[in-house]
Amino acid sequence: MTVNHASTMKEDYFLHYINLIMISRNCSEELAKEITMDLFFHNDPILYGNQTYARFWMPIIKWHSINSFPTKKVSVETFFNSIY
Repeated sequence: MTVNHASTMKEDYFLHYINLIMISRNCSEELAKEITMDLFFHNDPILYGNQTYARFWMPIIKWHSINSFPTKKVSVETFFNSIY
């Protein structure tokens, strides 16, 4: 996924990003978060600013407040609809 370094990434972007990692690597939410921190943020949470980092966590927090993050493959639409 392409990153525009001049803008703040939206929650929706991270929702899709994490889901893509979980599906493509057949991994858990926890591992997907670690991979995102490594690949996207290069292990520097404020690399793209505090607002982008906060928006990375919002879909995760929303999902956990409703249910538990999916531990199996789900469509982006299903995941998105369950938190909004």
